[in-house]
Amino acid sequence: MGIRLLLIEDDAALGQILSWHFEDLGCHVTVAPDCAAAASLIGANRYDLVLMDYQLPDGVSLSLLPKLRETQPESPLVLMSAVAEPKVVQSALESGVSAFAPKPVDPATLATTLEALMVA
Repeated sequence: MGIRLLLIEDDAALGQILSWHFEDLGCHVTVAPDCAAAASLIGANRYDLVLMDYQLPDGVSLSLLPKLRETQPESPLVLMSAVAEPKVVQSALESGVSAFAPKPVDPATLATTLEALMVA
C-alpha cells in the first residue's frame, strides 16, 4: 500500500495491534495517544489516511477536524468508537468524517474500509 496512516488511539494494546496489522499491509503507521500529540503530528506531517478513536484522554478527536481539513483536505478520516449513538455518528459524518467503525474493531474489516476509501 505505501500509505502514510495516522492512528489516533489511546488504548496502547489496540494501537499496537492495529499498527502491526496495517504495517503488514505495507502502511507507514504513526500513532498518537491523544489530541495534543495528534495536533502536533498533523501540523508537521502529511498523512494519506487518518484513523481516530472518538474519546481520548484530553478530549474528543472531532476537535481535530478543522486542522485536519485545513492541512489535509483530501485525506479520508475514519472514526472508531464504542459510542455508536446515531447522533454521534451523524454529527461525525456531517463534520467531515469519511466513515465510522464501531468498536470493537476487526482489523481485517477495517482494512477493507480503508482500502475502499483510498480508491474513492
